[in-house]
Amino acid sequence: MEMVHVELTTFTRRAGSVVVAHGTTDLDRGLEPGETVVTRDQDGVFRAAFVADLDFDLEDTYYRLSLGDVIHLDEAHLVVASALEAGDPPTRARVENLLAEVGVSRPGHLRRVP
Repeated sequence: MEMVHVELTTFTRRAGSVVVAHGTTDLDRGLEPGETVVTRDQDGVFRAAFVADLDFDLEDTYYRLSLGDVIHLDEAHLVVASALEAGDPPTRARVENLLAEVGVSRPGHLRRVP
């Protein structure tokens, strides 16, 4: 599972999603539609999120991330570490199960959090 740093504004928090350019991330690979990720915003808040849409132009790839539940720091590290240790591709079902194990409510629906 990947961790993506995001800049959230009042609007993006209210909208429940944010667009992130691949070139502004530390990702070693591209994200796939439906893939679950953990985001960290400028206030240090971690959230479950999933890739709702992709867009491309000549210079970059853009991911629309749909923001979900807030995750506490220790839970976020546990989820990411567990996914990496598993060595399997970060399927949405696998990540949802990991999030459920650390108590993130309704991870399958990734309800929006203000």
